[in-house]
Amino acid sequence: MTQQIPQTERLLKYFSLLKQRKRLNQSMLFVGDNEELMLRILQGFACEVSSFGCGTCWDCRKMAEGRHPDLKIIAPDPHTIKIQSIRESREFLSLRSFRIPLKILKVNGGECFSAEAANAFLKTLEEPPGHSCIMVCAAHTEGILPTILSRCRKVFLPEEVREVGAAQEASDVASFLRGHRKKFKKRQEFMEFLRCMIQCVHAHLCARYRKNNSLRESGDCEIILRSYTTERLMALEAGMLRVAAAADTVNMNLAQNIIQSKI
Repeated sequence: MTQQIPQTERLLKYFSLLKQRKRLNQSMLFVGDNEELMLRILQGFACEVSSFGCGTCWDCRKMAEGRHPDLKIIAPDPHTIKIQSIRESREFLSLRSFRIPLKILKVNGGECFSAEAANAFLKTLEEPPGHSCIMVCAAHTEGILPTILSRCRKVFLPEEVREVGAAQEASDVASFLRGHRKKFKKRQEFMEFLRCMIQCVHAHLCARYRKNNSLRESGDCEIILRSYTTERLMALEAGMLRVAAAADTVNMNLAQNIIQSKI
């Protein structure tokens, strides 16, 4: 039986290979919530000591601070990415690189473009400078414009906190997806269960696209025992994300009703 390489390690090796082959100058959409891994990828792009980023050299430290001269980060302000940020980004990408061969634009909250900013950003994606790497980050694909989706290579990030693996968690999620209710004594238990189920559904969605991206695979998706359409799974994930956003205050029974209405 072949030993599986952890998904994070496979992802880092993948980008290390792209770096060796000088193929980092492209547009990518990173789906997931794993800032620690995103930082390691950025450090790997810039580091001269290690393909995975040493974490201690000048380039790695500046990447961690978000102050590297060849990196620009834009984000919603406060809830929307505005046209001015896109104009500044275009100007940044037009400049020559300072220390590394790339000018890297990292867009946080890729689902939060204003209509005006989205149109301007599409022009950047359609005609990027040859030495640019554009990294769009989003928690999930819902809300990402189809035109942006079609122009970016999609990379699904593994879960930041920990891998799903506990037998009890797997059993609880499978049971819930078959329609059984679960009682929670503490809110923290509910939030942990919700986090676990979001991860499992996300892993299952990623596995559906394995033919297009060899990075998207996870044995964890086996705990989803019913045959869902992709659209149904996406609706389920979106519903759970909305509940998770208010998990510290929402009524736990009501939250289960909302989620099961999507199943």
